[in-house]
Amino acid sequence: MIISLEQQEAIKKLIDDAVSAGAFPCASVLAGTKDTILFEYRTGNKRVYPDAAPLDKDTLFDLASLTKVSATAPLAMVLTDKGILSLGDKVSDYLPQFSADHTKDIRIGHLLTHTAGLASYIPLYKHCKSSEEAFDLIAKEGVCHPTGEQVIYSDLGFILAGRILEIAGGDTLDNLCKKYLYEPMGMEQTFFNPESDNTASTEKKPTSTEYINGVVHDENARFFGGVSGHAGLFSNAEDIRKYAVMLLSKGKINGTRILSESAVSTMTRNYTRHLNEDRGIGWSVKTDRVPGTDSYAGAGGELTSVGSYGHTGFTGTSLWVDPHYGVYVICLTNRVHYGRENTKIIRFRRLLHNMIFAALEK
Repeated sequence: MIISLEQQEAIKKLIDDAVSAGAFPCASVLAGTKDTILFEYRTGNKRVYPDAAPLDKDTLFDLASLTKVSATAPLAMVLTDKGILSLGDKVSDYLPQFSADHTKDIRIGHLLTHTAGLASYIPLYKHCKSSEEAFDLIAKEGVCHPTGEQVIYSDLGFILAGRILEIAGGDTLDNLCKKYLYEPMGMEQTFFNPESDNTASTEKKPTSTEYINGVVHDENARFFGGVSGHAGLFSNAEDIRKYAVMLLSKGKINGTRILSESAVSTMTRNYTRHLNEDRGIGWSVKTDRVPGTDSYAGAGGELTSVGSYGHTGFTGTSLWVDPHYGVYVICLTNRVHYGRENTKIIRFRRLLHNMIFAALEK
C-alpha cells in the first residue's frame, strides 16, 4: 500500500489550507499500515497566544475524548482478558450507590457502549467537592432514558467506567494504563498529567489572559485531578501510531500481546445497529447508514469501509482504523486554542479521511 508523492502534496495542501483558514493552529497527521508509514506531516504552531511557538515531533496533545478509546476501553478489555471483570458485571457491584431501582440494571457494557441511559454531561466540578460526591450525584440523577434502549454519548458513563476499572484493578487508572498498555507497547510519550512543557496549548482560561498548557482542557477531568475515564490523556502521533498498529495486528505489537484477538474483535464490534447510533466498546463504528444523518459515523468520511471504527476528541483530535484496508489515520490538533466555538475541523476531518483513502494504491 502506498500514497504517491503527488497525492501526499495534495493532502499537505488540505492541511495547510485548514491552518491558514483558522481551523486549528497546528496539526500532526500520520497514516499507515501495521508495517509502514504511508503519510506523515506536521505543520503550524503549538500555540499562537500569547506568542507563537512551532510544533515539533515530540509535542504532546491533549487527546480529550480519545482517552475513552485509548485508555478506558482497552484497559477494560485487558481486565476482561485476565478474568478480573466482565462487561456483564453490574455497576452496582462496584459502586453500591447505583443499587436503586432506576440504575440497578446498568452494566459495565452499557457504560462502554453509551447505552446506560445516563445524561451526556453534568458539570460535576461546579456541584461537587470530592470524587465520591460526584459518583453520588451521577447515581442520584439516574437515567434520562431506559437503559439499553438508546445511544446517548455520555462522559458520565466513562467517568464511572474509569472508577470501576480502578476498583477492579486495584490501582489508579493512570498506573493501570501504564502497566498494561503503554509500557508494553513502548508508548513512552503517553501520560495523564504530563510533566513535559512541550504541549499544544488549548483554550484561554476563562478568568485570566493565560492559556491552558499541559493541563487537561476538560473541566470535569481537571476536577478528578487530571485522571479520568472520559478525558485526561496526552500523547503524540508517534505513540498513537503504536496503539493503532496493535489494533491492526489483532492485539500484538513487536511480538508482545497486549489484547487477545477476541478482545480486539469484541471491542470494535457494532453492538447498537438496531439503535440510533453505531457503537462498539467506546468506538464509533462505520455502517451503511445514509451519509449525513446523525446516526452515520461521519468523522471517518465517506470512503472508509463499513466496519471501520474511530473516535474524536473535543480539543481537535481523532483516530480512525480501517481493518479492511489495513490503514489507520491519526489527526492531532489543538483547534480549541481559537475557542471552543471553532468547529471548522468537523468538515476538515471528513475531507482528510476521504483524500487519504482515495489516494491508497497497492
